[in-house]
Amino acid sequence: ERVERHELFGKWRSRLTMAGFKSYPLSAHVNSTIKVVLNSYNQNYRLVEKDEALYLGWLDRDLIVASAWK
Repeated sequence: ERVERHELFGKWRSRLTMAGFKSYPLSAHVNSTIKVVLNSYNQNYRLVEKDEALYLGWLDRDLIVASAWK
């Protein structure tokens, strides 16, 4: 039986960098729009921009990370 496991963003960053990809910052306008929508839905969501990536979290826990590469 196949089991899928999520990996940490640091591992993905290392893999992509070793493969020759370069990370690019995400749009500040899009990031601020997402923050407004999340805050209007529920104050417990958080959006943090760091390391040219966007971390979506609930309270103190990161749920998912979005990043752009070329």
